[in-house]
Amino acid sequence: MPLSKRQHFFLAELDIPVWKLRETSLSTDAKIDDESTEYTPPALDIDLSPAIWLLMASTEMNGSEARLFDAMLKARKLSRRAVAVIDFQTFAALADRDTDNKTLLVMGETSLMPTALSLTQPTLIQQNDSRWIATYSLQDMLQQPALKATVWQALKLLPVAN
Repeated sequence: MPLSKRQHFFLAELDIPVWKLRETSLSTDAKIDDESTEYTPPALDIDLSPAIWLLMASTEMNGSEARLFDAMLKARKLSRRAVAVIDFQTFAALADRDTDNKTLLVMGETSLMPTALSLTQPTLIQQNDSRWIATYSLQDMLQQPALKATVWQALKLLPVAN
């Protein structure tokens, strides 16, 4: 059932995302060369304009992970529209993209983050004109709730829109 403009307006005011059915699935669009393991992402439908990029192993979240993720954003007065959520493979393919004036929060261990970052000691690292922070993944926090304190310290390093 399509929503009216008025309904879309009120949902946007309440920061409730409206889901849209995709025309194609990402898994069929992605191309993997048989001769190499290099990943070629599908045409990007990610908005890269937000100042905060959240990098994680997968952007697919189960119910518990989605609730935890939304609670984390709400605690910092952020919404899903205020951040770009990017998986590690897509970010690696975006290597030539401009990350200047961006804050990149890496959630989980990856070789893509600067070596000076640590999951256990949240710090803000300046690299070129971008800022990097690393913390534990959503799965890690759900398996070990005590890690949420460390993640909160990392979240406090994120800029908050006024």
